[in-house]
Amino acid sequence: MKEERGKKFVESDALSLSKGRKWKVVGLILLMILLSACASGEGIESHEAWVRSALQGENSAIYLILHNHTNVDDKLISVSTDVANAVELHLTTVTNDVMSMSPLESVEILAGDEVEFKTGSYHIMLVDLKQDLKAGDEITVTFNFEHYPAVTVNVPVQDSAETMEHQHP
Repeated sequence: MKEERGKKFVESDALSLSKGRKWKVVGLILLMILLSACASGEGIESHEAWVRSALQGENSAIYLILHNHTNVDDKLISVSTDVANAVELHLTTVTNDVMSMSPLESVEILAGDEVEFKTGSYHIMLVDLKQDLKAGDEITVTFNFEHYPAVTVNVPVQDSAETMEHQHP
């Protein structure tokens, strides 16, 4: 009888350890889900956005990273802001040591991917500024996509030299 009780105790103890391990696994899975939800964004997000300072009547450019967290390929089809008479999507290319800037109809952003708008590449031109853009100011910019709803963000104005100091090698 003592042996049976001993077996039963051992079996029930093993069963409770098994239940304890199950709860640990469930807790770990829930923690992983929570952390992955916090780490990833939703929709289309902008990161590291800034606009180059410039005087009224001049041109400027917006630089940023657009990240498409959706499972659908999309396109940035236009950008709008009240601070310029025109806003254009551009791509800078170099052919035979000659740099040229071409306007684009749209910029494709694949599902789960990102596109960086930076000097010497994709960028957003602000043509014929209606006002001075001074370092420390912010402008409101709306990004319009083919599928995703428009995204409006406040973009800080920075001097080019200031931005270069903060970039990583």
